[in-house]
Order: sequence, then structure tokens, then C-alpha cells
Amino acid sequence: MHISAKELQAAAKRIKIAKDDADREIQEIEDKASRLEELHRLFSRLSRSWQDHDPGKYGIHVFFVRDYVLTPQPHGLPHAQDIEKFWVAELANDPEEIKLGRKRRYVYAGESERVAVPLGELSEVKREKCPDCANEGLVIGTYYQTYDSSEGDDWEKCLHVLCLNCLTATTIARQVMDGRF
Repeated sequence: MHISAKELQAAAKRIKIAKDDADREIQEIEDKASRLEELHRLFSRLSRSWQDHDPGKYGIHVFFVRDYVLTPQPHGLPHAQDIEKFWVAELANDPEEIKLGRKRRYVYAGESERVAVPLGELSEVKREKCPDCANEGLVIGTYYQTYDSSEGDDWEKCLHVLCLNCLTATTIARQVMDGRF
């Protein structure tokens, strides 16, 4: 069997195209896995964040949003103000305990051992259109410390549309401050 130089060059081009296609597919799968891992983390924290003694300090603080006000910014995403956060007892990791409130880490004279946790129903969660697929999604909030030092801290507060159709949590508001909100 005789193989010409042109046939080898054509095969090399086909191999390069197939390799590039495979690299793109791998990248798409890795991106999807990363997005799903982040969603899994948000869902997990959504059931447990009500117990946070120092919200956002040692991990992402996640909550449902009943209402909010957006303040447009000249650059980037709008800031969210007047956020009404709450949790749904039936979705909590301990549905009975959440109704009693979060246990205080330190109890001082005259204080209760527990702090009330704002509760609500799933039907009260603010709904917004998913920016990716236009289906209705649930609005959740996140709050966490992004940088910690003796000179100062950076904190980030975001609102996301949690879409169960396209399995995304798209950020619709973001604000960073050099201190707690």
C-alpha cells in the first residue's frame, strides 16, 4: 500500500482537528462538573448556614431571599440592599432544631441561650427570571469573607438566581466591602 505525503498531511490535519474537538469537549465537561460542584456546595450550605455563629467568616453563608432592592452601579453588577434573608425549616439539616433557634457560642448574663432564626415557607422565596434560560428561579444570597488580615478584611455579598431547569446559580448582584456588611 502506497501512502503519499499529501495523505499523511491530510491525516495530520484531521488528527489535529479531532484533538482540538476532544480538548473542547473535555473543557466543557470540566466546566459543567465545576458548576455542579458549586451548586452542590450551595445546596449543602443552604441547609446548614442557619447554624453559623459567625456568618461568612469560616465558609460561605447561604440563605433564601424574601425581598431585596437593587442599586445600579456604573460598572459591574448592581448592589443589593435591604435583603430579607430566611431559611425554610423543612429543608434544614435539623428541622426541629432550627425552630428553637441557633445556639449562642457564648452566653452572657441576661441573654437567651438561643438566637431566633428567620424562618419562612418555600413559597415566600423571591422569584426571578434565570438570565441563562429565562425560566423562573429562586433567589438565594451568599455572604463570606474573601480576605482576612490584621490590616483589614474583604467581604462579599451576592444574590443569585438558582435555576432548577438549567442547574445554574447565576449572580445578579455583587458587592465587596473592606468590612462586614
